[in-house]
Amino acid sequence: MHNKKVDSIKNIYLVFFTNINTEV
Repeated sequence: MHNKKVDSIKNIYLVFFTNINTEV
């Protein structure tokens, strides 16, 4: 079962994590 909400949160988390990684 695919959850749209979970996918959205996952996407935001991924972007956030990548942003921090690039900043450091």
